[in-house]
Amino acid sequence: MENERLTQMIRSIYFKSKRTYGSPRITLRLKKLGFRVSKNRVAVIMRKENLRSIIRKKFVVTTDSKHNYPVVNNILNRNFMVSGPGQVWVSDITYSVPVSPRRFAAVARAYLKYTIVSMPCCEGI
Repeated sequence: MENERLTQMIRSIYFKSKRTYGSPRITLRLKKLGFRVSKNRVAVIMRKENLRSIIRKKFVVTTDSKHNYPVVNNILNRNFMVSGPGQVWVSDITYSVPVSPRRFAAVARAYLKYTIVSMPCCEGI
């Protein structure tokens, strides 16, 4: 009888947390509600009920704006109207994840010309 009531409470807390709470947090909630349970008991019941917490990835900032390197002025200023090919150059850099170690590729091409001018590849930046 108590296991059924405990299971109902665990399910209730789990779904109220939008499926993000695992056994440690649910155990704390149950203790605040007056239940005498251990984290392991809650974990066993959650496993039986197939309740698993959703782990959300943390947002990681990858841009380093606080550096001492010179920053080139934006002379194009998003004005892509040019009179002919070869006056404006565009580039991009990317890396391939499956290769170990990471390989970086930088591509440069003339705006309005559809041929790639340069594509060096290196082990790291």
